[in-house]
Amino acid sequence: MFEKIYRISVLILLIVIVAILGYGQLVSPSTPSGCKNAIAKAEVITNNQSSIITGMQNDFSTAVYDTPSVDNIYKQIFTANEYEFNALQMIALQNSALLEIASNCR
Repeated sequence: MFEKIYRISVLILLIVIVAILGYGQLVSPSTPSGCKNAIAKAEVITNNQSSIITGMQNDFSTAVYDTPSVDNIYKQIFTANEYEFNALQMIALQNSALLEIASNCR
């Protein structure tokens, strides 16, 4: 008697597990429009920032080494830190766009 109840319980449990897994496969958790919007936003950020990064490399060299008002190491370090901060902000924007893609596109 106990063995019969055990088998029926296991069978019901397996049916429930299969139903839950099947439902997860049928229902898509993300919307395609949200995914497309996130990718489009990331493309805009990447396109805008690539030209900024290229210009920033040249501007950094000029600002730190070729500017007469930057006449000591402390001013050079301060100017270099400003450029590093701007670069880190761009990385943060790119990471934000990547996280948005990851959360909307599964």
